[in-house]
Order: sequence, then C-alpha cells, then structure tokens
Amino acid sequence: LFMTNVMTVPMNSLDQISRPEISESFEHDDIPRIERIYKKTSNNLLVIGSVILVTVWIRIYFLLEVMNNGHELKPFVYSLLFLGIAKIFDLSTSVNNLIINYSPWYRYNLLFLLLVSALNITLNLLLIGDYGIIGVAVATMMSLFVFNSIKTLFIYRKLKIHPFNNKTLIIFLILTIGLALGSVLQSTPLFQSDLVNLLLYCGLAAGIFSLLFYLLKISPELNAIA
Repeated sequence: LFMTNVMTVPMNSLDQISRPEISESFEHDDIPRIERIYKKTSNNLLVIGSVILVTVWIRIYFLLEVMNNGHELKPFVYSLLFLGIAKIFDLSTSVNNLIINYSPWYRYNLLFLLLVSALNITLNLLLIGDYGIIGVAVATMMSLFVFNSIKTLFIYRKLKIHPFNNKTLIIFLILTIGLALGSVLQSTPLFQSDLVNLLLYCGLAAGIFSLLFYLLKISPELNAIA
C-alpha cells in the first residue's frame, strides 16, 4: 500500500491546481476547457504513475532480499502488482471526481461511493477466504475499476467528454511492456549483490522509461519541465 500510494502523490498536487480551474469553468459553462484539463491531467498522471509502477515492480524481489523479513512477504508480492494496476486506472481517469463535485450532479458522488463500498465488501468476503491478501488486492483493483468506470461514463453521458486520447493507448502499451520486462528481469540478477541489483534496476527502469516518454512527447508539460 505504501509503495503504490506513492503513485497518487502527483494526483493530489494536480487536484489542487485543477480545482479552481474546473470550478471557474463550470461557472462560465466552459466545457471544452474542462475537457482539456481532463485529458491533460490524465496523460501527465499516467506517465508519472507508469514510471513509478515499472520501477517499483522491477525492483521488488531485490528489495525483499535485503529486508530482514523479506522472505515472509514474497508469497504476497503480486498484491503489489494488482494494487499498482488499480492505481494506474485511477490515475487514467484523472479529475473525474472533481468534475462531478463541481457539477450540478455532485450528489451522485455519494451514491457511487456507497455502491462501490458495497461491491468492495462483497468482493472481499468472496476472495479473502481462498486467496488471502492477494484476494484483498484483487478486490480493491476490481472495485476501483468499477468506481472510476461509473464516474467516467456518467461524465461522458452528462457532458460528452472523457479523459482518453490516442496517447493513452501508447502509455498503456509502454506500461504493459515495462511490467512484462520487469517480470522477466526480476529473476535475472546481473550482480551477486542484491543491493547493487536493486539500485541498478531502479535507475535503469526510471531512466529508460522516462526517456522513452520524453522522446515520444507524450506529455508536453512534463517535457517542458525536463
């Protein structure tokens, strides 16, 4: 949870920036501006979240090797992947929560939250018995997917806007390749020292995938910062 929650730190910052802009846009009925914010924040959050998730996933086994109780956590390592994928989808839908909150239909957020809470409890009851902590992670992933899908579809129905574009597919493709490579490289240490492998793979993953997103110009805002 701690590792995957790192992925949401940029979302909190972008929420603070987007909040007044979305509020002002609704006051002036400027839906195209809301759509621009919606898509822009989605791309930016997806790029950052993807780099973090690939970096965390590729190093996880080496990290467990240098931890005192790492061997006890190895059976549950896939909970990290499921929670990470859940966070990625959450990031891809960007500021849908803010859009609903500042819209005339803000009351629906509470209804959606109640529905997904009931779903989450049900899934946990069904999955914990057979799969333990992994079941909890899968239940969380499925609940967040349904929760964000409902909100995204609701916004599209009401405002005819959504957060996705052709760059979204590219980001998801790169992320999928990164996670697949990470799964292979986890069992392919280059050095005897787990600490050296940990630092090396972290640096390579963060550097290569950040450079790839930069060269493809997925996010003009992040490219400008770089």
